[in-house]
Amino acid sequence: MGEVCGALSGGVAALGLRLGRGDISESQDLRLFTWGQELYGWFASLGECKPEGTVLCREIAEADFRDPAQMVKWFQSGRFEQCVELVGKTAPQVANILRREA
Repeated sequence: MGEVCGALSGGVAALGLRLGRGDISESQDLRLFTWGQELYGWFASLGECKPEGTVLCREIAEADFRDPAQMVKWFQSGRFEQCVELVGKTAPQVANILRREA
């Protein structure tokens, strides 16, 4: 918990739905790596991610979700709105990548 931000990992998962293999016998589509790197770079460059360039949930949220007391304090502070905003910015970016490369 607290590793890569869920907005980013969810975005990469969505890209994987488009380009991922359905079966191990299928060849890899290397665009997935390129698209994932593009999304990672875009996400890391967002001004909301402090320290600048981080993609780690615990650094963005400024809370260690392995600690129940910190998790409760984070939820009570209303800081989850920051997560909602990050998801709201990431989803259209993923859609843009998918549309562009369709």
